[in-house]
Amino acid sequence: MQILVLSLGKDKKDYLEIGVTDYLKRINRFVPIKHINIVPPQYSNDTPIEKRITMEASLVIKHIKKEDQLIILDEKGKLLSSPALSDWINKQMSAGSRKLIFLIGGAYGILPALKEQAYLQWSLSPLVFPHRIATLMVVEQIYRAMSIINNEKYHHE
Repeated sequence: MQILVLSLGKDKKDYLEIGVTDYLKRINRFVPIKHINIVPPQYSNDTPIEKRITMEASLVIKHIKKEDQLIILDEKGKLLSSPALSDWINKQMSAGSRKLIFLIGGAYGILPALKEQAYLQWSLSPLVFPHRIATLMVVEQIYRAMSIINNEKYHHE
């Protein structure tokens, strides 16, 4: 199985990127993982939000194949504990899933048609986070899940 983390937003290299890179290296011991940050197109101030979301979705769709399992990050999605996420990922691995794609949307949200395609809508919290912070949280939780699956001591219950 492979994991792809897609995030939409302005790509700023900073301390958060250092954390994301560190967790990606740690996860790669267990399963191949990649992070792609998609920089949204430039919009004029009068570009309607629906058009912005559609334009962003067209950039996202290029990275998704029909057989991939799309996981959308959404504050209204399903709340999962770390052990529950670990169980869910383990089940996907056991079922022979080829690729899990975690999608962190942009400032205006995610196209409803993409949400409908999602295998899971997952919420980190009812709070809304900037895409860079959400990306760090997602890769940390994936690492925690892989540590639980592999009986490592990172997660303390």
